[in-house]
Amino acid sequence: MKTLSIQQPWATLICHGIKDVENRTWKPTTIPGKILIHASSKKVTKNFLYQIPIEWVSIINNEILMNNIPELKDLPTSAIIGYVEIKGFSDKTDSVWDGGDEAIKWLLGDAYLFDEPILDVKGKLNLFDYPEIDEDNLPPAHKIELKKPTIEDDELIIPVNEQVLLEAEQNQSFCIDVTVDNEDMLCPEPDGILSVNSIRLVCGDKVLKYVIKDKGVFAYTNEETGEPIIEEWNGEEYQWYYIDFAFGDKITK
Repeated sequence: MKTLSIQQPWATLICHGIKDVENRTWKPTTIPGKILIHASSKKVTKNFLYQIPIEWVSIINNEILMNNIPELKDLPTSAIIGYVEIKGFSDKTDSVWDGGDEAIKWLLGDAYLFDEPILDVKGKLNLFDYPEIDEDNLPPAHKIELKKPTIEDDELIIPVNEQVLLEAEQNQSFCIDVTVDNEDMLCPEPDGILSVNSIRLVCGDKVLKYVIKDKGVFAYTNEETGEPIIEEWNGEEYQWYYIDFAFGDKITK
C-alpha cells in the first residue's frame, strides 16, 4: 500500500483528523486515494513550537490540553500510525493548515488511527510501497472523536488532560487559546467573552467546578517589542490571543 512519511506532530494531527492539508513541494501524477501515514524517525524538538506559525501553536496546545493528542514528546516515531484519503491537490485553500503560496496542498479526509502503531518501520522519500498492508487487509483502526468545549446553561465545560486539571486546581485559574475552531463560542462578540458564571473541567471521571471570579482576553505579544503578534492567515491579518479564567468558589454539587 502507498505510504507517505511525515514528521511529528503532523503525522499524528493528520491521523487524528485535525490537520486537513499536507503541504508539499511536489505531487504525484494521479490522486493516490487511501494511503498509509508513516511517522518519521525525527522526534519533536524542544524549540519546535517557536518555529511554526502561532496559530498552529495555539491549535496544537489546545489539542494537547483537551487530551485529544499526547504530549509532543510522547508521539510515536519510525512507525506507521494510520491512514488517510487523499482527496486531491490545490494551490490555495481556506484551511488554517494552508502552508502558503509556495506549497502544493494535499487535501486530506477520512482519517483513521491504528489501534496499535506498526513500529520500527523505516521511512522513504516521496510515496513508497509498504507491501505488508493492502487496502483489503488493514489493521484495526478507529476514527478519533475529538473532544471540544461545550456550554450547558451558564456553565462552560472543557475536557482536559490530567496535568492541566492538576495545574488548574493548584493555580486557581485556567487558560485556553482562542483559535479558528473555538472563537465563535469563546468570543461571540468582537471585544467580549462569552457570558457564563461557572467553569467545569473534566478529565475522565474527575471533575472540577468553580464559579468564575474573573476572566480576560490577552494577546500573545512580541517578547522584544511587547506588541501583539499579528499573523497573516489566508491573506488576512489575524491577532492570536487567549482567555484566562480566574476561579472563585469551588462548586461541590
